[in-house]
Amino acid sequence: MSCQRNQCGRGRAIFLLVFVVVAGLTGCGRMMTGTYHATIEPVQSVTTPAPGYSLEDVRAKLAAEPEEIELRANQRFQFRRAGEVVWDGVWRVDGEALYLRAETVRGVAVLPKLQDDKRYRLESGAIVDEGRYGAYGLRVVYRRK
Repeated sequence: MSCQRNQCGRGRAIFLLVFVVVAGLTGCGRMMTGTYHATIEPVQSVTTPAPGYSLEDVRAKLAAEPEEIELRANQRFQFRRAGEVVWDGVWRVDGEALYLRAETVRGVAVLPKLQDDKRYRLESGAIVDEGRYGAYGLRVVYRRK
């Protein structure tokens, strides 16, 4: 009888371990859900920015056509510009990175073999895009409001 109790105890311990691991993995993604709004930030000083790419120019573009990323609990996302859905697809978090994979672009399905993950860095609860304006000393930061 003591052997059966020992096996039952191990079974409970394994169940609890699996539960904690699964809850931890899925909980991280749930904490990311919400709508994130774009802002522009300088990352380095640029003495002569390219025409149309100064901090003021890009801020004006974002003011005219605001961008947002909505991360949903079902691992789906939408990227919107000026209220229009540009990308729709799936998202995942891996370490300090968020990956977005567009399945449709402006309502047009993207063939699976052409789909690719777009990587964003996660920083203090914000989504950071350093690629688009990085050559101009700027980065787009999406923050939840």
